[in-house]
Amino acid sequence: MPVLSCSSTPAYRALQKARADLIIEHPFFGTMALRLQLEEDPKCHDLWTNGQILGFNPAWVSVQKSAALEAALAHEMLHLACRHHVRRAGRDVKLWNLACDYAVNLLLQEAGFTLPKGFIVEPKYAGLNADEIFTYLGQIPDEEPHGGAKKVSTSRRSQRYSQAGGSNASRSGFMQEAQSSQASGEAKAIGLKSPKGSASVALGESADSSKDFFGEVRDHPSLSPVVGEGEGKAERDAELNLIFALQRALHAGDLPGHLERYFRDSIKPKLDWRGLLQRFLEMRVENDSTWTKPNRRYLYQGLYLPSRNEPTLERIVLVIDSSGSIDETKLSLFCAELSSILATYDTTITVLFHDSEVQEMLTFNRLDLPLELKPKGGGGTDYRPVTQWIWQEGLEPICVLWFTDLECSHFPPEPAYPVLWIISGAQDVTPPFGEWLYL
Repeated sequence: MPVLSCSSTPAYRALQKARADLIIEHPFFGTMALRLQLEEDPKCHDLWTNGQILGFNPAWVSVQKSAALEAALAHEMLHLACRHHVRRAGRDVKLWNLACDYAVNLLLQEAGFTLPKGFIVEPKYAGLNADEIFTYLGQIPDEEPHGGAKKVSTSRRSQRYSQAGGSNASRSGFMQEAQSSQASGEAKAIGLKSPKGSASVALGESADSSKDFFGEVRDHPSLSPVVGEGEGKAERDAELNLIFALQRALHAGDLPGHLERYFRDSIKPKLDWRGLLQRFLEMRVENDSTWTKPNRRYLYQGLYLPSRNEPTLERIVLVIDSSGSIDETKLSLFCAELSSILATYDTTITVLFHDSEVQEMLTFNRLDLPLELKPKGGGGTDYRPVTQWIWQEGLEPICVLWFTDLECSHFPPEPAYPVLWIISGAQDVTPPFGEWLYL
């Protein structure tokens, strides 16, 4: 009987479907989830993420309904959006996870998710971030009455995190659930009314922690055990991922107001157009292994192993709005930065100058770098002829970079390829599709 690869297992496909559903129903969470590599981890309790990997226990995934998986994925994505994976700063792992859960689950409820069994929600932490909750949890006694129900102690909940998130204990309970057709139906939120009338999950003494959801957040791989080392790269990755997710959700008109307020103000002063440009292109790089050229490092041992292909980018189309209002100084700055990035890759660059129509087409490769471009044109602006030209010429770009001042309202329908708008100057409007950055 053939062994199933990770990408062909039912659990993997279920997570892929949940991720696809999130992209349609909640593009903010779905966009963030797309950037993670799915990885089976039978030793974890349910899900975990470190900003690069989404680890999952296939036995746990296989017994969840679609709505529960979507909520669980959104839970993990909020950890990343709040940068919980980059700012633990050496604090206790178990208590930090608990504080982070209290912080994100209220936001999830407000976003309209149905929280499945095991999510913890405490209304009194509304408006507090994980750092504030962490400080508070370190000061409260083990037992605290709440709404007539006995609240699980902080120490006991932390112990459950330890048992579920980091141990190598047997997961036989999950395996039994995976084999039971009745177990797959359990994904409902459990609620007790707090004095304020808000839903609050109470995990009492009799709760079965093997069925509770923990949704672990781990430190970003770039972070060193020495506090402070690697923080720059980890913070930058987290910021850029959040920016792109916010842009996608704003395009779709489907970002809950409380999330927009929660995140947008925190990143406005930190937008880095160079980092955004590089990340946009890096996401489209192909860098696979090849057997055509063996890895010479191992040939002397009699081992014929594949070598790594040089990183390549398929055809990039650079569209330049050459109307009279374009800023040539910023165009030169952008081209210099683009050239330094593209020097790393084997790629073909097609440049289209346009105003109300396409005025000129040029083609470059890596040997022609750095790019030195002078706009051709100078009339009014219309974006529609550009996508028509790309289709007629059969260019099939891996992506389009569109340099413009955005002083035009004539947009084409959204094309099949990704578009990054590089906007020269501040504008009150945003493009109707694609992602964008400001110079």
